[in-house]
Amino acid sequence: MHPAPFDNFSARSADGTRLAGRHWKPKNHKRGNIVLVHGFGEHLGRYDFLATGLSGAGFEVVGVDLRGHGGSDGQRGFIHRWQDYLTDVQAAASRLDQDYFLLGHSMGGPVTLEFVRQYPDAVQGMILSSPLLGVAIPTPGWKEFLARHMSKWLPRLSLPAGLDPDWISRDSEDVANYRNDPLIFDKVTPRWFVEMNAALERIHANAPRYRTPMLLHIGDADKIVSMSEALRFTEAYSGPKNGQVWKGGYHELFHDLEKDAVLAATLIWLDKQLGHSAPDQESAGSISNSNTA
Repeated sequence: MHPAPFDNFSARSADGTRLAGRHWKPKNHKRGNIVLVHGFGEHLGRYDFLATGLSGAGFEVVGVDLRGHGGSDGQRGFIHRWQDYLTDVQAAASRLDQDYFLLGHSMGGPVTLEFVRQYPDAVQGMILSSPLLGVAIPTPGWKEFLARHMSKWLPRLSLPAGLDPDWISRDSEDVANYRNDPLIFDKVTPRWFVEMNAALERIHANAPRYRTPMLLHIGDADKIVSMSEALRFTEAYSGPKNGQVWKGGYHELFHDLEKDAVLAATLIWLDKQLGHSAPDQESAGSISNSNTA
């Protein structure tokens, strides 16, 4: 049998929560570090294609299952404070020996953005994949009102999130793997919902204050997160920015039909950040529409 392309490890977050992690070592000369931040209801075990591609290009890649996810401790779909996710990211990053890039998918997007807002000097740049900066189907006002009250009195009540697995990818095999993954869950709690919305308000309000280089990937057929909210944030973002809108792309672009092209575009951007080639003046703040890199 071939050895696994990663090492498993266990870490402790700042409050002592046990976290399950994975560490992919570069297969050749090391070029940099990347911390992966996964999405809601999933885990790092679903990121081997991406992490293996990055490590094959010379990047050391590390991440943890955020609390309440995958093999880590914590109630599914519950968070005391959004800040707790940031301490989980710090636990992963502490395994690295130098500065790093952050790559956040879906819910990992606002986790990444809040991390960069608070600790901008620690991060060389960030890659956002289908970031949760708003939902594709707006939550009715009465549900938000109810969630705010339940967050105080029944913060841990588990409720169905209503995510349709068919929305994650156009790859039927990947959808089947998602459906059959015992570590995937579809439950949210009132406290998580309130903390998530508060994080989004802070992120949008502070968009003009960011200075960290950012790459955005989003699909124009995403039925889970709002493409318009992601583009609104990107337009207001003051730091160096590049973006790719993938035509027909579903939510999980690193699992979708153009995943090889999305990975290739990510590596090109990383090359530019590391000084191997300079971004031209136009692309330094551009959002393009393409089926390819």
